[in-house]
Amino acid sequence: MDSLPILMKILRALPETEVVQQKSQTALRCCGHPYAALYPVSSKKAGLAIFLNERIDSQRVYAVSEPYPGRFTHHLRLEGAEQVDEELLCWLRRAAQWKRGC
Repeated sequence: MDSLPILMKILRALPETEVVQQKSQTALRCCGHPYAALYPVSSKKAGLAIFLNERIDSQRVYAVSEPYPGRFTHHLRLEGAEQVDEELLCWLRRAAQWKRGC
């Protein structure tokens, strides 16, 4: 899937985001620290990982891990930019603020 429309919608909402293209994903960073990552899943879906200091309880999140105490990685599947709604942007803003130390 072409994840560029998803990325562009995120960047319009969070213009302070630094984008770092890596081998298998696109890292979204704030103050040099990643707060999310966009990665290909299939020809029709993209994956989005959001890094937060709290757990998100939502049916949109299909997997959550806690690699370190108080650090949660939430995985979502996106089929298009229309799924980047205010709820998802709120989670991304919270993750970016956490990385900024706010």
